[in-house]
Amino acid sequence: MYLFANAIEGVIDQAVQQGVYSVVLPFVLIFLVMFVVLKSSGVIGEVWLAAAISAVSALVATLFLASMPIVGDFLSWLLGKAGVILIIVLIVLVVNAFVNNNANKG
Repeated sequence: MYLFANAIEGVIDQAVQQGVYSVVLPFVLIFLVMFVVLKSSGVIGEVWLAAAISAVSALVATLFLASMPIVGDFLSWLLGKAGVILIIVLIVLVVNAFVNNNANKG
């Protein structure tokens, strides 16, 4: 188990050094949000090229936003906090499920 933990820690350290958390993940997140907003809002219209136009527009906007260091720093901070909150919510849900399950049996 200890070797597995060290391996995961090494992979995460490599990802941090390579800029995955400060460049790649914010880029992907911004792209997905922009693409979904453009696609679902119908701004482009219902032409057969709507998906391609939305993808290119989202890619260009994402490249502009990802080039700003403050955007990457903010998203790294926000996703870090969201991860902790998600873990806490999942723990509460699991404990609640165990408590409700035991109450239903007894």
